[in-house]
Amino acid sequence: MTYTRPEHIQFVKDMKAAGRFIRHYNGNYAPEGPSIRCPRWDLQSVCRATDVWLHWFDTGWDCTVYPHI
Repeated sequence: MTYTRPEHIQFVKDMKAAGRFIRHYNGNYAPEGPSIRCPRWDLQSVCRATDVWLHWFDTGWDCTVYPHI
C-alpha cells in the first residue's frame, strides 16, 4: 500500500526501522491508513520509536497503534 499523508509516511518509515510489521487499518476507530499491532506491555517502545502523534486502542491482550490525523 502506498500512503501520501506525511504522518503516514513517517509512521511507516519509523516502524519499519524499529522492526515492526505494518498493517493496513480500515476499521471503526480511525481513518484508513497504516497501523501496527503490539502487546499492551510493549506500547511504550512503539511510542518511543516515532515522533508521529499516535492513537491506539486496546483489544484485550494487544493494542492496535496508528498515526493520529
